[in-house]
Amino acid sequence: MDSAQGFSQLGGQTVTTGGVASSTKVMQSYVAATVSVFNAGTAVLSTIYSDNIGTPLANPFTSDSTGKWQFWAANSRYDVQFSGGGIASPITLFDILLFDGVNINASNLSSGTVPAARLPNPSASTLGGVQSHAAVATQFLTGISTGGVPSAAQPSASDIAGLAASATTDTTNAANLSTGTLPAARLPQPTTSTLGGVKAVAAVSHQFVTGIGTDGGPVQGQPAAADVTGLAASATTDTTVASNIASGTLAAGRLPALTGDAVSSAGSAATTVVQLRGRTIGTGTPNTGDALVYSGSEWAPAVPSVAPSGAAGGDLSGTYPNPTVNKLKGIAISGTPAADMILVLTGAATGEWKTIPNCTDNAGQHLNYATSTHTFSCGNSVNPGGASGAISVAALPSAATNAGAIRLVSDAATPVAGDVIVGGGGSPALAWSTGAAWHVLGK
Repeated sequence: MDSAQGFSQLGGQTVTTGGVASSTKVMQSYVAATVSVFNAGTAVLSTIYSDNIGTPLANPFTSDSTGKWQFWAANSRYDVQFSGGGIASPITLFDILLFDGVNINASNLSSGTVPAARLPNPSASTLGGVQSHAAVATQFLTGISTGGVPSAAQPSASDIAGLAASATTDTTNAANLSTGTLPAARLPQPTTSTLGGVKAVAAVSHQFVTGIGTDGGPVQGQPAAADVTGLAASATTDTTVASNIASGTLAAGRLPALTGDAVSSAGSAATTVVQLRGRTIGTGTPNTGDALVYSGSEWAPAVPSVAPSGAAGGDLSGTYPNPTVNKLKGIAISGTPAADMILVLTGAATGEWKTIPNCTDNAGQHLNYATSTHTFSCGNSVNPGGASGAISVAALPSAATNAGAIRLVSDAATPVAGDVIVGGGGSPALAWSTGAAWHVLGK
């Protein structure tokens, strides 16, 4: 890290004594000036310190009562700008190089650029060191070899872009000029009746040229209101004070920007309502029948809610907007509904959820309901012998008849495979098919 220091000052200034400016130019210092440090060639404020041990220093900072300033920073290039403290226009010191000799080993460098001795040779795609080249009159660099050696040559007129057609004509000879104006050195002194050269004059605030001397030197002076034509009657009245305005109406273009519930741009009388009592109005497009409804964060176009509120009654319980149905047409319902359940009225004004048992069409099963307990159960049908399930041989009537390949059995004889018992009147038939029991056919 290295430091830069100096004074916030500007040369070429004059000293005014008794209202007369001196002809001798002096160096003027500006105390308590604002000092801003930028990375060279940029508008980026640099990181700076107040000492060599890394104590941070604000950027910008202020020069002291003598105009002196100083800061420390990492090895690099910096621009230092001075403003304020009486400085009319910012003063900038460009490309100040800070280099701390401690970092003489390239491996110790963490910023900035390496010393020349550490530079590699250049190539067409990578950076490298370049040798110096002594300036030779009319010679310009034409290339740099991969060894870092510059080459130079004198350009011809055809090598120069943008030359005028007269570039190869001796225009220092006035006889060769056919257009334009003469150079300043060829101009004569002016008189009141003939043209001549005029000297430049630096612009001074509120000063205008009032005449030109015979030496070509302009004379300046500040005009008064009486020297200016076309001024309004109020030109010398401070109309920025409202009390001085006695008539007329303020133009909309002079209005300030409005804020609050109704806003407008500065200079415009067109207002826009963006809030109601400090609450934002949304930007959504309203539809017919919409009203502004407050959501808790903003007003927005919406259909007003007409949902009921308060305690529910009748067949409902709880409160709106989320009541619970606990009755049907005045009948109180108990129990919790679930899969395979049915609602059963257990009285004139009561009902209950009841489970339906799994009662499949198998082995004579059927679904029963008891009115005394209001419950369902699964029962079994009985065979002619009084037992459930298959019909025993002992339960069969006597006698048998053969009908082709089928033996119609009506006795208690031992059955054989294929035996069928047919009842009268369209009753289901029984068949001996498993070798163990009779089974109902067609059911």
